[in-house]
Amino acid sequence: MMVFTMFFSSGLREQWRSFLAVAAICAGLLCGGEASAAQRKALLIGINDYASPEVNDLRGAVNDVEMLRRILITRMGFQPADIRMLTDRQATRTAILDAMDELVTNAAADDIIYFHYSGHGSRHQDLNGDEDDGFDETILSADARMNGVPDILDDEFESLLSRLRSKHALIVFDSCHSGTITRSVSTVQPRSVPPDTRHDLYSNSTTTRAVVEVNQLGHVLMTGAPPEEEALDGPVDNGYYGLFSYSLAQALDRFGPRGTPAQIHQAVKQELQRIRQQLSFAPPEPQLETSAERLNVALLSFNSKPAMLNSNSGRPDSNTARRSWLTLEPLRGQQAKLLDGVALNARPGSRWGIYGASETRFAPGQAIAMGTVEKISGRDAILSLDVDSKMLPHQARAIAVAPPDVSRDLPILISGGDKKQMRKLGKLLQAELPHVRAVKPGDFARLQLNFDGRGWVLHDASGLQTVATFRAMPAESLAQQLVPSLVRLTNVLGLLALENPTSDIDLTVGVRTETSSLTSERGLVKVTDTPRLRYRIRQNGEARSHANSLMVEVVADRPVYLTIVDVDTEGAITLLFPNSYQRHDFHTDGFIPANEIVRIPDQLASGNRAGFHWDYGPPVGRDTLRVFAATDLETARLIRSFIARAASDGTSLAQLGDQLAAINTRGVRVVADTAPASSSGSSTASAADLADRQDAWTARSLVLDITE
Repeated sequence: MMVFTMFFSSGLREQWRSFLAVAAICAGLLCGGEASAAQRKALLIGINDYASPEVNDLRGAVNDVEMLRRILITRMGFQPADIRMLTDRQATRTAILDAMDELVTNAAADDIIYFHYSGHGSRHQDLNGDEDDGFDETILSADARMNGVPDILDDEFESLLSRLRSKHALIVFDSCHSGTITRSVSTVQPRSVPPDTRHDLYSNSTTTRAVVEVNQLGHVLMTGAPPEEEALDGPVDNGYYGLFSYSLAQALDRFGPRGTPAQIHQAVKQELQRIRQQLSFAPPEPQLETSAERLNVALLSFNSKPAMLNSNSGRPDSNTARRSWLTLEPLRGQQAKLLDGVALNARPGSRWGIYGASETRFAPGQAIAMGTVEKISGRDAILSLDVDSKMLPHQARAIAVAPPDVSRDLPILISGGDKKQMRKLGKLLQAELPHVRAVKPGDFARLQLNFDGRGWVLHDASGLQTVATFRAMPAESLAQQLVPSLVRLTNVLGLLALENPTSDIDLTVGVRTETSSLTSERGLVKVTDTPRLRYRIRQNGEARSHANSLMVEVVADRPVYLTIVDVDTEGAITLLFPNSYQRHDFHTDGFIPANEIVRIPDQLASGNRAGFHWDYGPPVGRDTLRVFAATDLETARLIRSFIARAASDGTSLAQLGDQLAAINTRGVRVVADTAPASSSGSSTASAADLADRQDAWTARSLVLDITE
């Protein structure tokens, strides 16, 4: 079997279907028997720096392709010599088309081909009548919009790809075209520019495209956003990336060659949920289109057998590693250099597990040492180790075990008001919350406070969505009213920093509403999405419904102990589950069995098995749910003990992060509870079921809007 698989961002979905059809030689997913002479080849293009003053520069496009290059090498089995990079001013129109022509010309039928473009997209009036909407879709080379340089049309890519012989091709576009440039006073910005109006430059384009139904093509189609929305470029874990590319990279790293389209798509959505909360706004919803029979077939593996429901696809094929990795170079004392650490976003505060020189399995709990990034030196990262660097083997390898805790630094942009009042406000906020700091225009800000002449408006990191509004008032009063929003964001960021990228636990979380729930179809667990999850405060005497009472739905690929935490709009942290109200036989200690959809509570009617309900009360605003799943009771209890302290102790979440990261090293092993209590409607887990402690824990998040 084979595939011509395309991942798209934003409005490029419909536009590129045609050249997928032309590549009809691609009739399956990226798998099948590997010929001995088969090669893996990649062309990665990332453009931040555009020559034309009419095109805004980006900050994350080059980081996109640097990260993906590292993942292709260490996780997917690509050789460095077979990956060609074109970045910034190298990526001229001529260079891109020539490199693509070379890739297509030299690709054999059994080669695996990966093409990735990160940069601006746009559109141009259709001159040959082959577009239903009247526009050709384009990408912008580094010299686009300069004199005599047109954008690269989708028709031109079609012409090139029609000659592609490879049966295993993955094409990725993280760009967009819809709309015009929106207001972006922060460092989050759309990857689009207005249409090119120089029609004479496109008059020689004569290629037309056929229209073929998606379910008739042998491909998977994933887009970073619906056609009417824009792909975004911005900061994630203190590094700058395309939000879709970053999420895709994390998903590919997690599942590797054996990941299925369904798994990759769900993992991208989960990562975007985390980014949504970290940046306080909602990134575009990624889209997935493919035939039903392809949803559960491995994407980049040579093994074409369909994957089972929630199977542990993260374990490596024989020639790949379980996680992408970096090489370590010892320095003096307890320091070491993480070579090319920037490629995998090794930012200050991130934690790394150290393994042997030939390690590929990278089993959690088996790291020989731990390191925390102190600073960046060029493209390298300097690690502070928990052992002397002399104890480490030559060319030791390191994998990421925790992202930086961005809650310890909360930049806010204050603008539009009286300068004296704004300076005073910044000082008052920092006196109340030392981790808050006022920044200058152009610097990254997680929140933006702007005076519009009538009052103050608190925006998210993009500067486009309103978080809260305040009337004009003295700086002292405004600071008091701002504190709850800042505390909430701090607590949410602290919870999001509790992330375990080493885990292979497949955990899916949703909420039950009138139109949204987890469902199981043909062995695939999926979430039917609604644009936003909204709940109404339940009034006295009002009947419970899915609009005013919360029901969480969870499924995991192995027996786990759940911990569910809520952060409300004022920053209050509440341990929702387990709780003191639940009946003794309802998922005791939070235990749930493997591969079953579990509802908590089990129903909204009085007298339910759970013994409790989650009714929403004041205040209105935005709540964040964080769901932790641990494979053993000791880790679950560790999480709960620190969560219980977090409401009054601002350092508790950071301390929990240190404790959870320590689980990855040898000698700091959790002990299984070999006799967990049985849960209602499920079987008791045996010691064998819970014997594998390698994954320890993972977490997922949901965002809920609470209204009156």
